[in-house]
Amino acid sequence: MDNIIIKGYIHQLQQAYYGGNWLDEDVEKKLRQVNEENAYVKPYGYLHSIAEITSHIVEWRRELIERFLYGRQPRLTMESANNWIDNEVLKEKGWAWLKQQLKDTQAELISLLEEKDDAFLLSTWNGNDNYEWMLVGLIQHDIYHLGQIGLVYKMITYQSDAN
Repeated sequence: MDNIIIKGYIHQLQQAYYGGNWLDEDVEKKLRQVNEENAYVKPYGYLHSIAEITSHIVEWRRELIERFLYGRQPRLTMESANNWIDNEVLKEKGWAWLKQQLKDTQAELISLLEEKDDAFLLSTWNGNDNYEWMLVGLIQHDIYHLGQIGLVYKMITYQSDAN
């Protein structure tokens, strides 16, 4: 079972989450700064909160985990209610719960990929795309939103420092 490429992607996912990447930024480092009080602050009253962004990451990870496991058609779309879950709904669950959901998807994704070989990556999904395309997209999605979390954090801490 050849899995050199898969191991490279696992390494990228781990670095994005736990650190050691060229960016010198990672999910754990960013989210350690966030607490129950500031997780739900929406900059300027309308931009996504850190909790909403984190939930969005979790939902897309869950979607791709299910696609990887079962090869099923998409359930989550850009128009889905779960694509961006409302802040008030997330507040009811709590910030610690949401961070744990993200951590759980990280562990599940790594575990799933460790059982796959490189041939899986080239397997076609949904008639057009292959699993490598989806995995690369997931990594890019995580990094994009990591930057967004950093910007939102700066914005909300600047707003509170300015008051």
